Amino acid sequence: MAWEDELRVVEAIIAQLSSAGSMMSEQQMLAFERVVRLKMDLLDRCAGEVEATLAPKEASVFDARYYLARHRDLREAFGEHGYAAALDHWLTTGLPREGRRASRHFDVRYYLANNPDLVDAFGAEGYEEALQHWLNHGIGEGRRPYPEPWSRPEA
Repeated sequence: MAWEDELRVVEAIIAQLSSAGSMMSEQQMLAFERVVRLKMDLLDRCAGEVEATLAPKEASVFDARYYLARHRDLREAFGEHGYAAALDHWLTTGLPREGRRASRHFDVRYYLANNPDLVDAFGAEGYEEALQHWLNHGIGEGRRPYPEPWSRPEA
């Protein structure tokens, strides 16, 4: 069963148990707590599966949970756990057209703004090219990927 199907089943069980409200027996309350923990584990697993479709370097620049938490409009459109839709949005619109930040570890707008040679090479909105530069060259050159304190990764 795909995680999306598992999630629907778990949510149906939670809804059924929740309908008892404050009239839940102790046994029902324990079952409810177990199912909610199962849902949280399932959501973590599905976020991991979405991120696992990325190459290791790319995974450092896209975090589905971060992307949805940072961008309220996307969370409202895709739901709090719309991880696959978030990745699709970032690949098709969020990065190439809008330059949206999708990870604590890389901010494409910051990267361009602080590297005028890249703006000269790719343009002020060359977000995809700037990301590729970071992955292929910027890391090795020690360029800062975001404004927060950063130290160059060990080789």
